[in-house]
Amino acid sequence: MADPLKLESTDLEALLAPYIRGDDPRYHSARWLESNYYDDTWKINSDTRFEINWNIQLFNGTTLTCSANTKLLEAFRSWIVARMHVDTTGGRLYAARSERNLIQDTLHCIDYLLLRAESLKLVQGGLSSLSINDLRSMLACIASNRSVIQSIYEWPERLSGFLRDRIAELPKEALQRAKSIHHDIESSFPDVSDRLTNLNSQEILLARSWLTLNDIYGHGINGYRLSPRLSTVAKSLYQRTIFGSLLVLPVPTELCLGPSYFVRTEYPRARVKSRRDERMSSSLISRFVTSISTLTLLSSVGIDAPRFRPDDLRQFATSLDTKQAGRFRTLPQQVVFQALRSAIEFVLSHGHPLVESYLGLAGKAKAAGVPVGVFAEQTKEITAYLSEDCRRLGVCKWTIETTGAANSPVLQELDGAQWFSALRSNAGLYECLLVLFGAVQLVVGTLTARRSGELLDLTAHSCLDGSETHLLFRNRKSGPAELRELEARPVPPIAVRFIKLLEKLQSGLIEIGALDSPTKLFAPPTKYKSSYLAKVNRTQHFRLLDIFCDWSESPLDEEGNRYYIRQHQLRRFFAMLFFWGGGFGGMDTLRWFLGHTDVKHLWHYITESVPGITIRTIAAEWAAYGVKHATKEAEMLGAEISQHFGTTDFQVLDEEALILHIEDLLEEGRLRIEPQFLDGGDSYRIAVVLTPRDSL
Repeated sequence: MADPLKLESTDLEALLAPYIRGDDPRYHSARWLESNYYDDTWKINSDTRFEINWNIQLFNGTTLTCSANTKLLEAFRSWIVARMHVDTTGGRLYAARSERNLIQDTLHCIDYLLLRAESLKLVQGGLSSLSINDLRSMLACIASNRSVIQSIYEWPERLSGFLRDRIAELPKEALQRAKSIHHDIESSFPDVSDRLTNLNSQEILLARSWLTLNDIYGHGINGYRLSPRLSTVAKSLYQRTIFGSLLVLPVPTELCLGPSYFVRTEYPRARVKSRRDERMSSSLISRFVTSISTLTLLSSVGIDAPRFRPDDLRQFATSLDTKQAGRFRTLPQQVVFQALRSAIEFVLSHGHPLVESYLGLAGKAKAAGVPVGVFAEQTKEITAYLSEDCRRLGVCKWTIETTGAANSPVLQELDGAQWFSALRSNAGLYECLLVLFGAVQLVVGTLTARRSGELLDLTAHSCLDGSETHLLFRNRKSGPAELRELEARPVPPIAVRFIKLLEKLQSGLIEIGALDSPTKLFAPPTKYKSSYLAKVNRTQHFRLLDIFCDWSESPLDEEGNRYYIRQHQLRRFFAMLFFWGGGFGGMDTLRWFLGHTDVKHLWHYITESVPGITIRTIAAEWAAYGVKHATKEAEMLGAEISQHFGTTDFQVLDEEALILHIEDLLEEGRLRIEPQFLDGGDSYRIAVVLTPRDSL
């Protein structure tokens, strides 16, 4: 068998090509560019394939590809190539997804200029006419919102203006004509705070009429009967851009028709970060600084581009009002313990009956040549295919959401309360399977402390070692490009048992010919599609956790918001157990989770698996809890906290402010919170050591 890491000579030449200077133009070719540099349409192949059309019309009526705009077009094309060239990356190899993101960053910058080409006199002067102030203005605009759809493309404002122009052209009888087509055109509007556009209620009604009369409505999303096909509008709004028509644009729910029975979550979501901030993060804006700074490479090889010092742009970026990464909030320990208990009990009690019932139904559907959901609708009664345990659970139909003909399922108009009540009644086999997958995700995620991406990468029948005591995964933070180190970490027997349950589901599908080979471990069944298992992605991963949290009725915070658990919080909880275990007992539970007997070994494992900044934050949260509840471990912090906040009534202190102050003490080196191991590593205690300020 050939060594998969051994490069063929042709591969080696392709890899080294960017480093070798030749007679050809420097920025005219790239590994990901499948087209000729001079083609009007570029085919780009990174983690996804997409095309960009250079033959667009500019504001003055000329096209970008005409001879009059040759210099401008060359600058745009070379800019994209240079962004991923070794001259910019320094030889770093990026994963395909990161590569695509960086390419698209540059496309967004080009679109910024094209959308403002007239005021920037871009056609007359070219890119070389751009001043450092023009580039600073571009950067400031980009940084104004975390989404370029808002900052660069101004989607809500442009859409609102577009619709107002169309409304003004409507005849007086337009509303009545629209009503005759869609009787629910006057259905209720979402609250103003939930609207994407700035249209008032009357304008929304007329906008719906225009969309109806121009046949722009299509299949509804999120439970709405109809939603506008925004690609039609986007092509009009962004016809003078390169990438604008390819954007995935948010749909304004105020323009959707029909009641939305679908509710994503039963309650508002409890915050997972310390604050909600619409500004762009400093790390993301730094990517755009690099993209814009790449222009200096073009001017150095004679391509029309502005001349400036990249350091000037970087310095300007530091003055922008960008946000720092928000501090993730640690889940209350009782929330995770309750969820973990509910998940384990559900999987142990109902996991095998649900899987067996699904496989029985899937086998009949495969024999009939139709998807499982369609077969279930055709048969009307599925209880004959269910196990006795499954029927006792309450399962009596394929899904709680549908009724009517199998080839055209009609959504029941369940309101939110009805939908979640039906979910917890366990009536739908499909929904029970989603709860099952969410429960297994939560258990495996809690007990292994892996990143969500690492969990999503797991493949059935190859994610456990031969002894079935270690989880095998590709480390998301290691290796160049797509190369990820294969690592093994201890996994407790209960998690192994649950992993093998999902593997059993896939083995059963392979046996009946519904699946060719094992796929991603956490790929849940589909509802009506011919493919029996869904594709795995982060959105689906989160959705399964949300469904489990609603099914198990995860607690609410003091503001009435539900704790919808995320994997990064479970990683934090994993480390949090060490601190809480040291203060209040319970380390035996954590040792059992991971199969460790030496608590010192366990600490090394935690520090290896969880970033240091996360551990510091958790230590600060643990100390803040101790201060507020007057625990023995936090006694010596009392005087410092009292002096800083001017009160000895610690209960009245804002918890986030208290945690941030303790984090500052840790960063300054005045405070140390760390374990001290006793009895040769068999036991430990958390030591809290505060150095007086005048001793530093």
